[in-house]
Amino acid sequence: MLKFLTKKELWDSREMGFVPRNPIVYHLKYAQDVAAMRYIGKGSGRVIGEIGADHSRILPDLSLMGDEVYGIDVYDRSIGGGKTSPPIDPGYKLFNCLIGYGTRDVIPEEFFDITFSVSVIEHVPNISMFFEDNIRITKLGGLIIHMIDIYLDDNGIAFQPTLARECINFFKRDDVAPLEENLMGLADFRFSTRFATNGDDMMYQWNHQVPSFKKYSRGICGVLLNDGGDPSQDIIESVGCDLFSIPKH
Repeated sequence: MLKFLTKKELWDSREMGFVPRNPIVYHLKYAQDVAAMRYIGKGSGRVIGEIGADHSRILPDLSLMGDEVYGIDVYDRSIGGGKTSPPIDPGYKLFNCLIGYGTRDVIPEEFFDITFSVSVIEHVPNISMFFEDNIRITKLGGLIIHMIDIYLDDNGIAFQPTLARECINFFKRDDVAPLEENLMGLADFRFSTRFATNGDDMMYQWNHQVPSFKKYSRGICGVLLNDGGDPSQDIIESVGCDLFSIPKH
């Protein structure tokens, strides 16, 4: 299924105890972490991989539950854009590679019960190759979860149409199945006050920390999903879109 994270889902997840042990200051990624933990659920003995793990906030908690967990990332800002060095004694194993780019010699086919990412897909240069490899390394009947950032406004999709289309088209593949048949179309990519949101000050900070965001900084507030924008719009929302599927190779 493809949907936007709502305030109610975020609050309910926190009440259920799905909060990382070392949460970051509240903003977009915190809400995505909480939601991802709830979607993954509590269990043990599962093999779980976080794509673009960086210094993961989620994997250490899953490891303590008894799962076998792996971070999948490269520590080169010119390639992956994250930290420049891997975490020290992170409590999880590492695969040093980028999904979609030559992982066949690194990660076996159908290796993971669950694969997930937080704020990764919107940075992937070739989403089709990414999804192809993601499906390859996930077990038949396993679970794929991606927390995606995107900018929305209340007039319908004005930003990142390619990203939106790639997410929608993912479910047209014959080797995956959505968890629920509530797939969105481009017309659904418009902001609602129901969505979990970044605070205005956090969006102000993001738009000054990231030079490419500055031209979109007029009146920006936050919701979960981020990147892109049209300076002619007065209000742009950064919202979180959640993608779930089951591989059926």
